[in-house]
Amino acid sequence: MAGVDWTRVFLDRNRDIVLRTPEATSIQRANWFQQSEGAGFMTAASAYSSVTSQGSFPHHKFNLATLYVTNQLKCWQRKARKVFMPLPVLKGAECDSSYSTSATGAFIPPMLIFHFLPEVIDKAPTYTIGRATKSGWIISEIFNE
Repeated sequence: MAGVDWTRVFLDRNRDIVLRTPEATSIQRANWFQQSEGAGFMTAASAYSSVTSQGSFPHHKFNLATLYVTNQLKCWQRKARKVFMPLPVLKGAECDSSYSTSATGAFIPPMLIFHFLPEVIDKAPTYTIGRATKSGWIISEIFNE
């Protein structure tokens, strides 16, 4: 594992790289995702594997990457002397986006998932697939789309 000095020198040489600290996730949310969403994924995966039982080809397998996007950065506020804390304020549009690419380079247009607002999808880029869910996250019902 790299040390603190190596990391500092590496970041000084590569100024376009930004390291971010991961956000905390509660055990309750992680368990909920594993139980409910995992069951939907396994159902879809088993249905897919039964359809392609003759053989599996690279152009049949896709890698799905999701990204949470917001147009509002966190505001910083001075809480104590020389200590700045991020305010828990998110203003603006937020969406969860997913991108799929196969091993042969074929891709599916991006899917943007918004929170309750199907109207926001009207001015999306061409060929973009848009959905609105109650939570604003990708769920098993729209995963098969």
